[in-house]
Amino acid sequence: MITIVTQLRMDNNNYRYKTMYKYELANMAGCSVKTLRRWMKQPKHRQFLESIGVRPTDHQLPPRAVQYIMDEYAIVRDGC
Repeated sequence: MITIVTQLRMDNNNYRYKTMYKYELANMAGCSVKTLRRWMKQPKHRQFLESIGVRPTDHQLPPRAVQYIMDEYAIVRDGC
């Protein structure tokens, strides 16, 4: 399996989020993929994620979804 870029890049003090697999984000959060999916199914999160085109069956999350989930659940960025 080929992994898409998983690290954040810092350009001029601005973080650029990259596409991540759900299992990578779950590892960063210190939880299982099942728990991450449960978090994402909550109505307030599901509504936003669906509005940006993320389906519950997607394995990869686009940068905007990664940023939203990391901000909502205070997931610490690697290397920060």
